[in-house]
Amino acid sequence: MGKLTGSLWGRHYSLSWRSWRDLNQYIAGITNRCVGGRYVIFLDYDDVPGEWVEEELSFLQQAHNIGDFHLFRTKNGFHAICTDKLSLRSLLDVLRDSSTDDAYLYVSLRRARKVWTLRLTEKEGETPSYVNTIRGLLWRTQSAPHNHILRKIYNIKIPRLLEDGEKTFLASCYHISGR
Repeated sequence: MGKLTGSLWGRHYSLSWRSWRDLNQYIAGITNRCVGGRYVIFLDYDDVPGEWVEEELSFLQQAHNIGDFHLFRTKNGFHAICTDKLSLRSLLDVLRDSSTDDAYLYVSLRRARKVWTLRLTEKEGETPSYVNTIRGLLWRTQSAPHNHILRKIYNIKIPRLLEDGEKTFLASCYHISGR
């Protein structure tokens, strides 16, 4: 970032600029919307210590009676996924009780399509890596397609007992540029 200031003819002027490298990269991810209008829980934590994230996930499980959270390490923090299927209202309650990034919460709410996306592919040379599963109460219907993706990509052991039997999920591909 640069800044240039000066005075000319009795007036003060300031000019600021910022430059960034265009990564010209496309990212693939999965969205949290399920067939039938329900949602699974996606949380995105940037610059939050892992112990805090795990404590908060345990709190959310108790406060909202939700199941297992699968935790992933990213370059800047953590992603957490719970494949319990919730209404949009219940999902928003969970998101508001979390300390996930405000932009992550509110950007999707301003769009006509209410979906949240977490990436599965590499970004700036880094791919999310599985850390562990924080066990919760398993009693809600779970999204079979989301569980299938987690089993296949990360080899996570997830019971099939409460799965909904669906076969499809909504994928997403988006462009990023570096800053």
